[in-house]
Amino acid sequence: MKTVDEQLQDVEQRLKHEKSRRMFERYQTVRLHLLGHDNAAMAISIGRKESTVDTYLRQYC
Repeated sequence: MKTVDEQLQDVEQRLKHEKSRRMFERYQTVRLHLLGHDNAAMAISIGRKESTVDTYLRQYC
């Protein structure tokens, strides 16, 4: 199992190379989650509903 720091580095690396806006938003959501933000703040940050943020996180975890 990877540590949070390792997961964060992995996600940040993927963010740098991602071309698709949709996938970028998903990785950004995961990054914010790993940094400790709550779902409401993440939803505001990426401009999506909280339910969308929940879906992104369920698919990642």
